[in-house]
Amino acid sequence: MLAAAVLAVAALAAPSPQQLLARHVPVLVHAAGEAYAASPVDRFLAAAPETGNHLDVTACDPKAGPAAIPCYVPLNGAPTTYGRALSVGNRIVLSYWLFYPYDFWSVRTPSAGPIWWSHEGDWEEVVVVLDRRGTPLQVG
Repeated sequence: MLAAAVLAVAALAAPSPQQLLARHVPVLVHAAGEAYAASPVDRFLAAAPETGNHLDVTACDPKAGPAAIPCYVPLNGAPTTYGRALSVGNRIVLSYWLFYPYDFWSVRTPSAGPIWWSHEGDWEEVVVVLDRRGTPLQVG
């Protein structure tokens, strides 16, 4: 009887997956002049009909590099992080997903110059591993 009561109290005290996700949500700090933040995926999906086996924003051309940046700006939205909590053995894994409508990288800042790389629709992930009490063990 006492063991059942202790387990019941422990279960009540354990944070819910939603509480853990809110507690450990990544804090993003962007460089000055960064054109994109993690955005909701909905605007991208509305602007990118499926073409073959991928999505393509038909109004924009990522191959244009820096010249394409203004075309993707309307796909930005309020900073958004998607999250999922999963129990694995004696660990809790929090997985956070960040969506960027346009991923543009350049060796120079501001984004210009002869060397750059870009593509549409980029997901980035942050993973936080917790013990059963909710104490962070690893971040990647």
